[in-house]
Amino acid sequence: SDSIMAMRGYQADHMVREHQWGDIGYHFVIDSAGRVFEGRHADVLGAHAGGANRDNIGIAVMGNYNVDDLNEPQKTTLRRLITFLALRYGSDTARQDFIQPHKHYNSTDCPGAHVMTFLQELRRQVNGEAFVLASGQRPEGSSSWFVPLAIVSAKG
Repeated sequence: SDSIMAMRGYQADHMVREHQWGDIGYHFVIDSAGRVFEGRHADVLGAHAGGANRDNIGIAVMGNYNVDDLNEPQKTTLRRLITFLALRYGSDTARQDFIQPHKHYNSTDCPGAHVMTFLQELRRQVNGEAFVLASGQRPEGSSSWFVPLAIVSAKG
């Protein structure tokens, strides 16, 4: 319920108090339990990286990652979601710039120092899993690779 309340707060900020947008600026938000909330549909232009929203999908992770580390459920969900989206949209996961932090586009600390130290490993993991899945295999040690834990619309 805390995550749902946080999502409602993001919605109120983005749709009413600050911007008058049709939904939150991000396409997906991951909470501390690794649950995925959908904001804008991935086929709709986001509003997550001022001036650089074309040809990318905005994913936020709830928390302060200048203070805390991502936990394992968040890391797993982030990896699986990005891999799923890369395969869905035919992205080249081997490109060094495939996953970019918010601070790449705007002057901000986001996503935080702890996420920044994880990004190179995340790129490697996503690239490896995308390669395995694209070849028709399952990642090692996985009986069912990707089943959305919870895709909950942030709307209404």
